[in-house]
Amino acid sequence: MNGTTEKTIFNQRIESTWTLQREDSTTAHPSPRFGHTAVVYEESMIIFGGRNMRCTNDVWILHVPTMCWTRPDIPSQQPCSRAGHTAIVEDGMMYVFGGVKDGSQPQPWLDDLHKLDLKAMTWEVVAATTDRKPQPRKGHTAVSHNGRMIIFGGGQEDNLMFSDMWSFDYAQKVWQEITLTGPCLPCPRMYHVAVMANSPTMVVFGGRAANPCAFLNDLYLINLETNEVELLKTTGPQPAQRMCSTAIFSNHTLAVFTGGAYSYLSDSYQIDLRKRQWEPLKMPLGGRTRPTTVKRGDTMITFGGCVCENGYVAETLKMTMHPLTLRELCVTKLVETSEVVKSLETQCGLPEHLHSMLTLEMYRY
Repeated sequence: MNGTTEKTIFNQRIESTWTLQREDSTTAHPSPRFGHTAVVYEESMIIFGGRNMRCTNDVWILHVPTMCWTRPDIPSQQPCSRAGHTAIVEDGMMYVFGGVKDGSQPQPWLDDLHKLDLKAMTWEVVAATTDRKPQPRKGHTAVSHNGRMIIFGGGQEDNLMFSDMWSFDYAQKVWQEITLTGPCLPCPRMYHVAVMANSPTMVVFGGRAANPCAFLNDLYLINLETNEVELLKTTGPQPAQRMCSTAIFSNHTLAVFTGGAYSYLSDSYQIDLRKRQWEPLKMPLGGRTRPTTVKRGDTMITFGGCVCENGYVAETLKMTMHPLTLRELCVTKLVETSEVVKSLETQCGLPEHLHSMLTLEMYRY
């Protein structure tokens, strides 16, 4: 299925063409799932784990230019099947931490760390050099910054959630808890989203808190060098409270897609962190929770998730982004500064042809 949607996203495109690829029995394709992870490496998106009726531990590779899936043959012992884990790429390695497995004995939550060599396609258990490490958890987030993996939040049961932050030094193989500072710190939460913004800033949005079941739509900036936290005061139509969303950061802009609270949410939003103003996005994703979304160059890929119509899906949505033309960039800037332009027109006067052009373009937008 193909389509075209007109909009601006990430301050860098006004038109997006999208292609929807569904599971096809005639070609290799991952099974329907949610709670998996997806990372970008070279020309590919790599997914791991997730669940539908049961957890899985398979690895699938989507070659983005051709949109072809392959399942690599991995001879080494793989991590146990899991969902609700995190995965990040650092120096050609995919690091997988935590999550939840099937069953309840002795406990389903995990605190193990594995890495997959993305060239050799071999797994290895990463053993820390000290005993101190995060509690087992699911629904946490992870980013990579300055030679460290940073995890935040997550939980176990609905009434046991965390607001702690830990770093793992790839070279030293040491976990260290990070003490956050600031007048307003994030409450314990799980199934939020967190991404790296402009270094050294990590952005945290939404999720689910305990007592008894509170969904969130707060937005924090965390400086990973000073450990200072800022609760953002934003304007514009704010996203409803939600968990299990997916998010991308690009060109000063955070985009948050879908999610769920008391129902499946199909709406999406973006916020330019310089302006701190939310605005809605029209995206062809439909209501779903716990998909994954990655961005490689001018291509954005969303895979899987749980939808209300037919449960777990194996849909792959590819969106190709086109940069704004010089004319569109100029018009966008004029619209942003329309009050200034009107003031100049009143005070100084403008040539008739420029006055006509500005008036036409401002009313078009």
